Amino acid sequence: MAGTDFKDVPSELKRNFRLLCTFNFFNAASFTLPIYILFGTHYLHITYLEAGSFFLTSWFLSLALDFIGGTMADKYGRKRTFTIGLLLQILGVLPFIFIKNYPLLLAAAILTGFGMALYTNTVSALFYEQAIELKRKAYYQHANPTMLSFSYLGRIMASIVGGIAFKIHPTLPYILTASSLALGLVAGLGTKFSATVEAHMEHKSVGGVSGAALRVFTSNPALLKFILVVGLLCAWGDYAFTYYQPYFIQHGATSTTLGYLFAAISLFSAIGTLAMRKLPNRLSAQRINSITLSGVILTGLLLAVLHLPAAYGAPLVMALISGLTLPNLSLYVNKFAPNRIRSSVLSIATTAMGIGSGVGIFTALRLVGHVSQHTILLVLTVGAVATLLLNTGFNFRDQASAKA
Repeated sequence: MAGTDFKDVPSELKRNFRLLCTFNFFNAASFTLPIYILFGTHYLHITYLEAGSFFLTSWFLSLALDFIGGTMADKYGRKRTFTIGLLLQILGVLPFIFIKNYPLLLAAAILTGFGMALYTNTVSALFYEQAIELKRKAYYQHANPTMLSFSYLGRIMASIVGGIAFKIHPTLPYILTASSLALGLVAGLGTKFSATVEAHMEHKSVGGVSGAALRVFTSNPALLKFILVVGLLCAWGDYAFTYYQPYFIQHGATSTTLGYLFAAISLFSAIGTLAMRKLPNRLSAQRINSITLSGVILTGLLLAVLHLPAAYGAPLVMALISGLTLPNLSLYVNKFAPNRIRSSVLSIATTAMGIGSGVGIFTALRLVGHVSQHTILLVLTVGAVATLLLNTGFNFRDQASAKA
């Protein structure tokens, strides 16, 4: 890219970039991520599957319902939608501080997941639209991985602090998470976009917006194939990430150890995400998928043959290349997405990710305690190999190459 110093980037775009980096940092700062299994099994005294159901429910709904969130953003306004989403997420976290009733906490997790669905792709769509309006598309390709990496930085900080906070009191990580979300909301509200970028589609119903977005996929076979592979990739990736907590807990890991481990995972993911500033200029989206799937396979093999402490290196290998997935998805899908329904189109893509993630998370939690460790890892490795072969056999260069 020519002129990659970006010295001529308009000040309003740079200002929003800084605010959205802050927004991503605080929104991703989940102090509960490394301890949610321990919170369930040691504080609520429930099973692994029940403990994991809080994370499974919120994470699955946040992505599976992302299509609804994206459609609402395109219809009613993107900034308004992500504000409502963050408020719902905060309300969903608060019950974990005061309540020990499993059904009520599961309902709170549902509220959290729906809140997340309302803003997952909304911010990215706003920033992309502004970059296009100001004729700075190259700046978006450079800046988007950086913004995403701030999400991982937030997780690094929160993972370390969350593991320590759990030892002080099991509910403290949830108090810190709610506070961090509130700070993210403040940063998000500080962003400013033109009326054109923030415009919502008053002349179209929600169904009309959804239908237009779905037609983008049905009319582009290459895009459908790409989404299928990414959905399967997320299934096996989140299968592995979900298995880490029970695996290391069973091997004697404390909340502090888990905190440091998940901080390291987030750091390696951030490095992988930052690599996406250059990789799309050198590798196709298909080859980037292959790299990511190879990392999942390698993770399964390493966990099968290594023992602690060497086994802590396995999730770090996968984290490094898993950071490629979301920016790779965003860049590829944006080639097809019309401006006025961009949030909806991106949301359909992340809905596929959510369905894959949900299946992977549930499968991992269901198998823990019922089959051997080697069986769990064999399922992971075989599934990832099959997806890699599928990715290799597909052609993603149909309309995408024409529109790039």
